[in-house]
Amino acid sequence: MTEGVAFEVQERDAVYRAIATRRDVRRGFLDKPLPDDLIRRLLCAAHSAPSVGLMQPSRFILIRDQGIRRAVHVAFLQPTNEPWLPIPGNGANNTRG
Repeated sequence: MTEGVAFEVQERDAVYRAIATRRDVRRGFLDKPLPDDLIRRLLCAAHSAPSVGLMQPSRFILIRDQGIRRAVHVAFLQPTNEPWLPIPGNGANNTRG
């Protein structure tokens, strides 16, 4: 944003409404693919979002193939289902084994 440029009241209200009604999504995904134009807009917004030191460290991968998506999901679940184990010698007791 350019310094000294103010948002209109309706623009500010829209941002506040988006923040107040934001929810994490963990289920209820649509079976229908999102349109390419919407994907582009979402990725552009995500890349423009603030980050630590404005370094934009996020990387996004769009996976449309259902088989690959299932494989990624299974791979994600494996470490998250493992118990927390200490790493010997580092003094920490809250790391995954």
